[in-house]
Amino acid sequence: MESFDRTDRPPYVTGRPLPTMRRFLHSPTAALIVLALVATLIRCAYAVERSPLSPHAESLAVICWGWPVMIWMDYDAIRRRRRPCFDFGLFLVVTFPVSIAWYCFWSRGWRGIKLLLGLGGLLFLPIFAATFLEEA
Repeated sequence: MESFDRTDRPPYVTGRPLPTMRRFLHSPTAALIVLALVATLIRCAYAVERSPLSPHAESLAVICWGWPVMIWMDYDAIRRRRRPCFDFGLFLVVTFPVSIAWYCFWSRGWRGIKLLLGLGGLLFLPIFAATFLEEA
């Protein structure tokens, strides 16, 4: 049987601080950005081929945004140590569309407008890029 040494554990388990880039890649913010880029590439490929996106793929693309955004909100609340209730994740799921705007303003005040615009930009980036390619 092998022994599990303390040096074999990932850095977030051992308590050592993560370097900045690694900490970013471990955060759900990176997942939101990657999701936006992948969705943009898929929509742009359809736009270049001049073929329409199927209705199922269209609805799946919209639905797939909810879960990573809720994970990001929960992670951000834990990281900022500002969780309003014990079942914060359940609260986010139950009140999902409204909870995005509420969380942005609750956690950052009026600066939440910039955050809300950034999240909206990530959501609409694939649509804007595909429309731009269709026009060109």
